[in-house]
Amino acid sequence: VDGIQDLGAIFALTWTLFIFFFADFFLRLLAGLHPYPVWSFFNGFAVLSLMLEVIAYHALWNDRSDSMFRFWATFVGKLRVFRLLQFVQVTSIGKAFLEDVLLIMRS
Repeated sequence: VDGIQDLGAIFALTWTLFIFFFADFFLRLLAGLHPYPVWSFFNGFAVLSLMLEVIAYHALWNDRSDSMFRFWATFVGKLRVFRLLQFVQVTSIGKAFLEDVLLIMRS
């Protein structure tokens, strides 16, 4: 077996995140309850990036350090962190928290 192998916990965590993201996206799409529909496109992107990571983990399980597909799937997956902005926009406490963080940064 060549290359660096992944831990079983990484597989399990990625599958769990994919299932939760997919269920969240699908249920919101069915219910049409999202207060800001533009975020649905980004949530779809998050599901797609997780799906790419799951495929990359299974198709190239022993090529973590040697596969460009796995590199790009992981790189694109890092953009999911912008989902935190959705929390800030949708909830009122998120806005207050962001204002406090900005106040702390400016002091």
